[in-house]
Formats: sequence, C-alpha cells, structure tokens
Amino acid sequence: MTSLTMQLHALLLEIKATNRADRCALQPRLDRLIREMKAQALPVAPDTRVLNTKLRDEAIEAQFDNLPV
Repeated sequence: MTSLTMQLHALLLEIKATNRADRCALQPRLDRLIREMKAQALPVAPDTRVLNTKLRDEAIEAQFDNLPV
C-alpha cells in the first residue's frame, strides 16, 4: 500500500466518522488526494470519486443555504 493510498484510507475513515454537517469541510483534502493519485497513475475506486462529487455538491449547496432571499 502506497503512502497516498494509506492517506486516502485514513481520510475515508475520518469522513465516515464525521457528522454529516462537517463532512463537506473534508472534501478539499479528498479532492487533493484523488488528484495526486491520478497524477501518479494510482487507481481510485469509483465509490471514492462518487463520494468526492457528493461532498463537493453538499459544500456548494451549504453556501447557498445562508443567503437571504
């Protein structure tokens, strides 16, 4: 297991242990790890990519939740 793979595994465990409201704050780290793994031609599980997209969407949505109407 490479260092990036171990980091990804640890981050995924952290995301699962974090409450839903705070998970989107971890998305930039997940995105960075995925990009680094792709750059080194390491495989990234489709579930991990889906989670990254889901967290990114949640973060974007959260930005609009506090806008006055």
